[in-house]
Amino acid sequence: MPQKQRLPPAPNLTISNVGTSSADVTWVGRHHSENDTPLFFCLEMRESLSKEDFVLVFTDPPSSDLEPKMRIKLYDLASNTTYILRIKSINENGAGRFTTETFTTTPTQPLAPRLLSATTSSLQIRLCTSNHDAKHKSMTSSPKYNIDIRNVDAPNSEWITVAKNRLSDVQIHGLTDGSSHILRCRAVNANGIEGVCRESSPMFHTLLSYNGRPSVQEVGSDFARLSFGTSAIAHKRNIEEYHQWIQHESKEIHKVFKEVLIKGNPSMEINENHEPTMPVHLLPQLLTCLGTKPSSIRLETLSQDQTDGSISLSAVTRWWNDTSPLAYTIRRSDSNESLVCYNSSRRDDDDAMIQGLHPNTKYSFSVRYTTSRTTSLWCDDITCTTLPRTPPFRPALVRITHQMCLLKINGFDAKERYRVEHLSVSDKRPQWRTVFNGAMPKCLVKLNNFNGGEIHKFRIRGLNSEGSPGKCSGALTITIAGERGPDTSIDILKEFTIDCTADDIIVGDRVLLDEYVEGNTLRTIAVQINAIFTRNETQSYRMEVLWCHCSRLNSKAMLKVGQLVERPMDDFAERVLRTKWASEDDRR
Repeated sequence: MPQKQRLPPAPNLTISNVGTSSADVTWVGRHHSENDTPLFFCLEMRESLSKEDFVLVFTDPPSSDLEPKMRIKLYDLASNTTYILRIKSINENGAGRFTTETFTTTPTQPLAPRLLSATTSSLQIRLCTSNHDAKHKSMTSSPKYNIDIRNVDAPNSEWITVAKNRLSDVQIHGLTDGSSHILRCRAVNANGIEGVCRESSPMFHTLLSYNGRPSVQEVGSDFARLSFGTSAIAHKRNIEEYHQWIQHESKEIHKVFKEVLIKGNPSMEINENHEPTMPVHLLPQLLTCLGTKPSSIRLETLSQDQTDGSISLSAVTRWWNDTSPLAYTIRRSDSNESLVCYNSSRRDDDDAMIQGLHPNTKYSFSVRYTTSRTTSLWCDDITCTTLPRTPPFRPALVRITHQMCLLKINGFDAKERYRVEHLSVSDKRPQWRTVFNGAMPKCLVKLNNFNGGEIHKFRIRGLNSEGSPGKCSGALTITIAGERGPDTSIDILKEFTIDCTADDIIVGDRVLLDEYVEGNTLRTIAVQINAIFTRNETQSYRMEVLWCHCSRLNSKAMLKVGQLVERPMDDFAERVLRTKWASEDDRR
């Protein structure tokens, strides 16, 4: 009886070493007897989402000299794509059943993650997909990403996974302020198999908290001196940890330094200390690779150690490892521009003088500092009010008796406040005391209770909106007259009560006015208007003197009571202090 012809059984199929664009395929043929021994194999493949037919990728026709092939490597596969493989055995009786397996290639190496923003305790990272994966997006699911982070500041730090299976931006929390980190991005396919990882080439740095306490140390009418208050910044490492950190950081610097140097300047130069040097024009690229912005502050301070247009590796390392502030940036409330103060001595505490301020004005200042790696946050606003301007004139004496003196205050605007200070030279311990606080237009100050024959000094200070005094004016020195019986002259402050312009004055009004004569002698006179007339097209006033006083005793400029004087309109208008109306009729 002839033996029945049998088809070969389905072979065993194994897929291994799956990569981004390749995979190893191994198979083993099976048979039950010599009649079903396979002679060769047929391997076919297609993408799982494709609607096209299987494509023959391998066949091994029978040969009397060769054994059937059992292994093949597939190339030119699409990344992150699922494929279906099937294989069948063929002998002289025909083809057997298929053995089917699926596999998914790994995603392509992701692009380096990009920093979107940083705070004192977090980093926001943008995941960048590969262009190669994007071409095959319709054929496969988008890859997901696992994110690892390592603290560069810790010499023995390990990778920590901070995000898994992410497609979009990643927010990493719980970091230390002012710390430096390297990220690692690993793409994962649908089967959870990771592709080749990509580390971030630049380091990422969190911002610094402004741990100091800035304050206003001194303020004037046109300046303010700020103390940055950063002496309280503590280095959170003991001596042993600090030395380990320096050694570790130096290795990182040396690595990046040489990479930038080889790319930008293949002909590496060695200085007299047998260490490599870098041309200054490569410093922006170096700082970028170190993960910090090549700002003008960093470039200027780093370039200070350059010699003949190049800088040594040790100078860069020393600059990078110094965590003290490079410079302070000050912004103020009334300006869009910022003031940069370089900390040339690299001290922890420094101050700055801000010039060009306006008197009696409230300002707000905010400060941040820049280090070689990162920048601090803006500190809380510091407010101060500048002092008033120095009075341009000293007090002027209007009238003096044995019991009182009347002072005129000049040089202040209507809203400016001031105070009058008094010192009695005859006191055992002479001391300036405030005797009056006021504001314009009350320009006449009456001070009482003086003893005859004493010498007194008066000066004035402006007051800002918070009541703080500015610089004082020059002092007025006067001698109170001796005892000469009761004073029967008119009381100027009670007699003249109306503030008005010359246009409101009519015949019959009484007017108090002052004028400078004989150089610096101030003459104050009380007059009554007898006539208003025009002469040579100029309006003038004819007045009768009621009372006269000069700031200098025994002055020849004294006018007699009852004396008639004339003043032109323009000159008269500038001298009017106060008036007493004869009546309120015919007033404007």
